[in-house]
Amino acid sequence: MIKHMVIGFVVLTFIVIFVTILFQYQMGGVALQAKLQELKGIGILMRGALFVTVFGYWDFFMNWFADKQGWDSNQLSHALNSRWKIAGYMVLVELFIVQNVLAKLVDMAVI
Repeated sequence: MIKHMVIGFVVLTFIVIFVTILFQYQMGGVALQAKLQELKGIGILMRGALFVTVFGYWDFFMNWFADKQGWDSNQLSHALNSRWKIAGYMVLVELFIVQNVLAKLVDMAVI
């Protein structure tokens, strides 16, 4: 299962990179940056909605996934108990990588 998730993530990453390069060649770098800045607010809202949906329906998703994968009760209980740990990791990734808060803090400390 983890192997399939990693392969899916790698494929999705390459698709995003390919589409970005394609748009950059088609639109040009400046026009692409302007368009991405226009869509930044929508992206933040979509990530927030996805975050709330995934963790609001965590039990439903984990029960469905456990049925599909044939997990036993110990694996299911571990997945159900991992909700807030995974949510914390997602928040850290959002803050430090996507929003670049660490670089902004370091930049403020240097100035």
